[in-house]
Amino acid sequence: MITKILVLSILLNGVYSYLDDQCDLIENILKRHGYAYELHNVLTEDKFNLGVFRITGKIGSEIEENKPAIVMQHGINASPNSFVSNGKSSIAFYFADRGFDVWMPSARGTYYSRKNDNLSPDDKKYWDYSFEDLGMKDTKAYLEYIYNIKKKKVFYLGFSQGFMQIMAAFSLDPEFFRERLEKIVGWGPVTRVDLSTNVWLAFISYIKLWPLITLDNILGIVHTPVFTKEACMSSYRSCSYFRPFCRFKTMFNAEFRPYNNNPYYASGKDASSVKCLQHIIYNLYEGGFFRFPSNESEERVPYDLKQITIPLGLFVGENDMLAPPANAKWLAEVFEDHKNFTLFGTYEYLGHFTFVAGYTQFQHYTDTYNFLMS
Repeated sequence: MITKILVLSILLNGVYSYLDDQCDLIENILKRHGYAYELHNVLTEDKFNLGVFRITGKIGSEIEENKPAIVMQHGINASPNSFVSNGKSSIAFYFADRGFDVWMPSARGTYYSRKNDNLSPDDKKYWDYSFEDLGMKDTKAYLEYIYNIKKKKVFYLGFSQGFMQIMAAFSLDPEFFRERLEKIVGWGPVTRVDLSTNVWLAFISYIKLWPLITLDNILGIVHTPVFTKEACMSSYRSCSYFRPFCRFKTMFNAEFRPYNNNPYYASGKDASSVKCLQHIIYNLYEGGFFRFPSNESEERVPYDLKQITIPLGLFVGENDMLAPPANAKWLAEVFEDHKNFTLFGTYEYLGHFTFVAGYTQFQHYTDTYNFLMS
């Protein structure tokens, strides 16, 4: 009996440790797992102060400046917590343990990047940005910052919208990114959202409605909810009681087979602008990958992805509803003559969130590492 109680206690401690990772601040997560870090402040051209976390190694170890650097960019409505909240199996820890200098930027408007020298989050103009702005302003600012520290090119891993923003920005300023990036990795590489099998996007496309314009112009809603630990914990507890409902939400948003996914995944959820969503829905309606129009009558302007000539590797989930195989097939056709393009096929066990939150299979970790090192 005593043995059973001890075993149960150990198991519960493991569960609560995982819960701490899900809803805690990134600095606490890093310390809990024994990693030393630095928090860098990067100023964008429009005066956003971006928080960029750098894992320098295990606590007590010396910093090795000659290590290869990898930047991990999170997706929409998320934060860099996405990369450190899968327990010991988190992708940031995987690369840190293999000798990489891991950098994790936080997009403007999120908990770690809320400050702007000229604007308040209460100002509508503060939230006036799309995923193109994230690429042309945030990504350029922190890549220049990291490049100046490392004195050499870095690797870039973009998850979901993190991939969209580098594709958009690279196509607009290819010379800048060629000089600073060694290779690009796309996890759940969302690009052509009109090829998505996401139920809600399909519904919006079917009814031909632009609901987010209403949220912005009529209701005054310009951003999604900001991160609070209390809200995260509440979401986690709700899923503990209503597990089928949380799985149901995941099934309709990202993957129909979420059994490999952490069913309580709430980590990294954070604010994003409504304009980012509007830009995505604009591309949904137009059936391509276009710049956001300055007015409704503006001609569609596609991003010239063929400007991206550095090594590019895509990792695709067979059960990913946001970036399905059809999306990757389209990208493969775009880069048909790109000698450095690599499509790693599809992973049967991967949906969308399982790239960063799955806790049973990690072949895509190994394949990503091999791609970067090849």
